Amino acid sequence: TVAALRRGGLVDARGRLRADHPDIVTDEGGQRAARLAPEVLFTQADVRAVQLAKAAIRSCTELLLAEAGLAADSIERFVLAGAFGAYIDIASGIEIGLFPPLPRERFVQVGNAAGEGVRRLLLSCVERARARELARASRACALNARADFQKVFLGHIGFAPASDSASPPVCALSPRTVTEESPS
Repeated sequence: TVAALRRGGLVDARGRLRADHPDIVTDEGGQRAARLAPEVLFTQADVRAVQLAKAAIRSCTELLLAEAGLAADSIERFVLAGAFGAYIDIASGIEIGLFPPLPRERFVQVGNAAGEGVRRLLLSCVERARARELARASRACALNARADFQKVFLGHIGFAPASDSASPPVCALSPRTVTEESPS
């Protein structure tokens, strides 16, 4: 919805519903709202909720890449799981800056990955051993503890200019140094 509203010029780069579209954008109880259909409104609060979720998801993507010392274009496969991942329109997600601007074929929507993982673990000793090894090789990253978290998050609150929405702003990040004592 936000991508369509951006394409139509109804939401500006800061995420505000524009009042100069009175046939669609109305004032409902002191709050701007886009009328999507009779009895269906998308409010300014809805736009803000999308902005916060988008900024969190995109920031975490960038910060995880920085932790690993990788650039976004090195992502070979971007896996989207759960109901969110199963139903979101990838092109719209890229357009509003939710996902990095990667080729569409790098995105994979897998649906209920947790349920599938549990099923595989219950059925296979090999899969259980593989899961244990992955757990041992993983480390926790407290991304919100990084000094640059707030800056990166705030950098993703807005939307790219409508003419450049396929190329959202990118924050320059440096990987965190991992010492030998750090868990791997």
